[in-house]
Amino acid sequence: MKNTFVPLDKQSKKAQRAAVRADRVLLADLLRNLVLNAAHASAPGSTVTLRCLPAGDRWRLEVADTGCGIPPEALPHLTEPFYRVDKARARANGGSGVGLALCADIAAAFGAKLEFTSTVGEGTTVALTLPKEVYAHEEADD
Repeated sequence: MKNTFVPLDKQSKKAQRAAVRADRVLLADLLRNLVLNAAHASAPGSTVTLRCLPAGDRWRLEVADTGCGIPPEALPHLTEPFYRVDKARARANGGSGVGLALCADIAAAFGAKLEFTSTVGEGTTVALTLPKEVYAHEEADD
């Protein structure tokens, strides 16, 4: 299934069309969960950024926040079922601790892996890369 994103070319400030090969419902669930996690980790009114960047024959999708960040020792455990960085905060927000584990499984189904980068006190970025999908009109132009 083809899903379309509109990344902004930083050089020209022009949007370009991006399509990836992925199940639309699962991809929406994955991105929704990552965006909600980012929003929960951030102060009210903070920005959560969703980026789509070219990465060779793939598109790199990133969800970035300016929240509390994650300690380095916790990063390897984030996709373990029921793992919580801050157990008290997670319970208060009603989280079950399975969201990132499910996201990791969805990413794996697409042939991708979640990548986490984080700095405590500055925020977190979660990324994955998905294969580019070629549009029928692009194939005809080649």
